[in-house]
Amino acid sequence: MSSPSVSSSVVQALASSSKGRLQYDREWNFSKANTLKTFHECAAEPKLSSPLFRTVSSKWKDRSYRRPQSRESSLSGDENDDSDYDAVSSSCDSDDEQSNGFPGPYHALDQSLEAGKTEVSIRHHEQEGEKKIQEKVDKRRQQFREKSQTFEAAAMRECASRTTAYRQAEQALCLDLAEEMRRISLECEEKRVEAERSRQQKRTERIDFLKQGEAKRHEIAQEERRREEEAQRRREAIIRIKSNHHNILHLAAEAKHLLTQCEHKSHLDESAEQLVKDIERKAEKTKQLVTEAEATEFLVPLVQNTETAETESKTAIDTLKQLIGKAALKAKKAAEEEKAKKEEEVRKKKEAEEKLKQQKQASRELDAKLPAHLKDCISPSAHALYFRLQKKQQEIAKRCESITAQGDAQSKKKKFDLQKAVSVPVNAISSQSAAHLRDKVSRLSDLLNGKTVEVSGAKINVGVHKDGSLFCLDYLAKKLVLQGSQQVSSNHESAFPFAAVTVGLWEQFPELGELLLAHFHSTCPYTVPVYIPKTQGQSSNEHYKALGYRVNEEDGTVESDDKYEKRMSGIIRLYAAIIQSTPPRGVGKAHPHGIEHGWTWLSRLVNLSPRSNITATMLYDFLEVAGHDLMKTYKKQFQKLLVLICKEFYPKIEAVTSESKRGPVTRLKLFLETCIKSGKIPEPKGRLSPSFWTRQATPPPSFDDYPGY
Repeated sequence: MSSPSVSSSVVQALASSSKGRLQYDREWNFSKANTLKTFHECAAEPKLSSPLFRTVSSKWKDRSYRRPQSRESSLSGDENDDSDYDAVSSSCDSDDEQSNGFPGPYHALDQSLEAGKTEVSIRHHEQEGEKKIQEKVDKRRQQFREKSQTFEAAAMRECASRTTAYRQAEQALCLDLAEEMRRISLECEEKRVEAERSRQQKRTERIDFLKQGEAKRHEIAQEERRREEEAQRRREAIIRIKSNHHNILHLAAEAKHLLTQCEHKSHLDESAEQLVKDIERKAEKTKQLVTEAEATEFLVPLVQNTETAETESKTAIDTLKQLIGKAALKAKKAAEEEKAKKEEEVRKKKEAEEKLKQQKQASRELDAKLPAHLKDCISPSAHALYFRLQKKQQEIAKRCESITAQGDAQSKKKKFDLQKAVSVPVNAISSQSAAHLRDKVSRLSDLLNGKTVEVSGAKINVGVHKDGSLFCLDYLAKKLVLQGSQQVSSNHESAFPFAAVTVGLWEQFPELGELLLAHFHSTCPYTVPVYIPKTQGQSSNEHYKALGYRVNEEDGTVESDDKYEKRMSGIIRLYAAIIQSTPPRGVGKAHPHGIEHGWTWLSRLVNLSPRSNITATMLYDFLEVAGHDLMKTYKKQFQKLLVLICKEFYPKIEAVTSESKRGPVTRLKLFLETCIKSGKIPEPKGRLSPSFWTRQATPPPSFDDYPGY
């Protein structure tokens, strides 16, 4: 190997040569190390001669070495390759300068060229250079390819990353947009709902307003119609009142004319003149009602009064015509019967004397027992029964004094328990079912038979006292009669369930029936019937008590007649319900105090002189309750009795009744006339028929459901 100075001289010689003065492509990628190596190899060869050097130079000149242009080199932009190329160029330039004036390594080269070996070495060197250059190019291409793949992978990853980020951003944006759209949609929906609600509310308010207006108009129209109808009814009522008054005036004139034109006044009944006077009084009264109708607003009672007066006047006219007709018949038959009467008079006189003798004998026997002041107050048979029952009740009350008398707390509790054992089932009596009434009869009969009964959680037995059974019998009788004055007087239909239970117990305990009648007689004397007179030395309050009035012991005030008559009405209705009730144990069972006692009561009543108001009230209430069964049992005989009451007994009642208290009398008259005309008496409301006891019903409730007694 040559020293560095030789290399430098060679370079200088080359630089000064024509080859060294050529322009090289600086873009050719040629490393400094390879250049130096090449020149070192060349330096080892013999020195070329001048002609050979010119040949090599011309070859180098013709073969312009340039760095291969490729996509890899143009894209890589490797600054190291450019620097190597610059170093080679500068080295060659310096060698040319040395060759111009100084000897160098090219001297040895010229010598080797001259020997014929230089051309082969240079070709070999060129091939090696090309090969290395190709390897570098391939290597650069490979690096470029790898870098390109790396860059492409990085770009792909970046693109994928950016695509993912974009998609995520796009998705987030879409979600935000969707959320915003949903929010806007909800707001729109809420606004729409609110608007719809507002429209609906306004519509509802408008409808309500229209309805209120319509209701107001309807109310005003109704009020106008009501006023028109009221005015029309008032006009019609006044017209009816005037028409009734005019009809009554016409009837009064007709009645007076009939009485004046009657040819047989001697045979005419005395009540005919009274009928004419009654019609005239009604005409005068209706005249006052016409005047009163012009000033009052309540016309219904006036219309009813005038219609009633007209009906009664027509009835009176019919009765008057019947009386006149009967008078004519009597006058016609009088002459015919006069002769026969005289012929029969002797025979009848004898028979009458004999019959009268027998009647006087029977009457003397009864009158001997009846006090004088009671002659027209009670029948002899009723008097005997009345005093017998009162005496028995007093005896039982005396025996029970040990229970009723005030004693210690234990005695009071025993008395209270016995009263409760009776009161609770009695207060629970109602017509809800047959089983319910049978249950009450069973509980009370168990108590009276000495069995232990449970009432409100307490076990009670009449055996707690020796006279407990008698005390319960008497208290039960008193309690049942009390239901008449309290319950039945307010609710007439309630008489029938109480009557059914009473009859069911009366069948088992006959002594209860006698005590019941005794309490009936003492509480309501008209169940006997008896009109208790005021005795000598008896105070007014004592007499009122005997009649059944309630008298305040503290201030001595007596209850009003209306309240008294209402209580008596309830009691007589209960008594009438008892005599016609069907026994609860079966239709075939004999009644302990049956309908025959109703006939007896009526017979006794009509044989006594009536009293004002009370007689008409008692008779009407009794017939309304028991009349249906009496008519069903006695048929034509009872119809005859009704006719007798209407023709003979009613005028007596009317005669003793003042004008201001004609309500009960008029009601009785209308009832009698209706029943006689129809030939039947309607069944009373609430009556328990025989089929009532065969109906199926739910079990009755416990006594605990009725805490009061």
